Amino acid sequence: MPLTSVIIPAYNVASDLGSLLPNILANTLVHEVIIVDDCSTDNTAQMAAGWAERNGKVRLVSMPGNGGAGRARNAGMRVASGRYLYFLDADDRLLPGAIDAVTASLEETGCDVMVFKYRQVTKGHGIAAPMIPIDQKAWAAICGNERRRVVTLNEGARLLFTVNFPWNKIIRRDFCDASGLSFSETRVHNDVYAHWHIYLKARTIGLLNLELIDHVTTPESNQLSNLFSRQRFDIFKAVDAVENLFSSLPASYRQHYVWFLAFKVDIFGWIYPRLSPELRGEFRDLVGESFQTFTEADYFSAHSIERECALTSLYLKFAPDFVFDSIR
Repeated sequence: MPLTSVIIPAYNVASDLGSLLPNILANTLVHEVIIVDDCSTDNTAQMAAGWAERNGKVRLVSMPGNGGAGRARNAGMRVASGRYLYFLDADDRLLPGAIDAVTASLEETGCDVMVFKYRQVTKGHGIAAPMIPIDQKAWAAICGNERRRVVTLNEGARLLFTVNFPWNKIIRRDFCDASGLSFSETRVHNDVYAHWHIYLKARTIGLLNLELIDHVTTPESNQLSNLFSRQRFDIFKAVDAVENLFSSLPASYRQHYVWFLAFKVDIFGWIYPRLSPELRGEFRDLVGESFQTFTEADYFSAHSIERECALTSLYLKFAPDFVFDSIR
């Protein structure tokens, strides 16, 4: 029985659809593939429409204006009818049978979300590298050598401090509806809130210890991950949304807020040296503002788990220049 709706935000990805769609449709448990065209200027929409005419599982949704991947994912989610939702990016490459394997694991375990491993590939090189180190550490700590593990957030809290990718997990539709899942409608960092929402609200989380997708990056391209203009300031909107989420979940705040502090320290430190010099002063000021809610209780709670994170958070509240001067 087909079960999973695959939702693909699509902007100028005509060159990727020809190889991606057959790969997806080879999975027997795929219910539908929803391509959300975000006002592409190439022939993405025409190619998607052609696929929809030839294959009843493919559906084209056209956005009224270009709004970014988060808005496109939300639009796809509204029309999806599968039991499970998978938010895939058009430029990544699924390994054969990936969706079937994850969907079957969801059926067997009843988890709200099933996460799986990925490889990193640089376009044009073809050599796959392991996951980003912080993700490798989380998987090793939680899953070890087990093929599959089911955990609560308390058992798998390190997942919070993994990279905020949407395409390494498939999610139950009824969980999405009941919890009110949505993606931020910012130009960049539109998957940050969804990452924290999913893990903080899921009752059980499955980890399938298999590499099932190649995350393809293209250096020197106009991929959003390579852009460091003022659009990067969208991170503060994303962070504020997660702060509000924690405020609504007092138990999660007490137990897991330290992981969000670690994320903030890490993401701000990653963005800052990549910004053009004329943007850095304003960025420092906004980082300082972001840490004004950091309390003495937060400090001692974080210090008991991660001393360096607690100290850096304290400096970012009272003396952000001290921190940023060391990471130029």
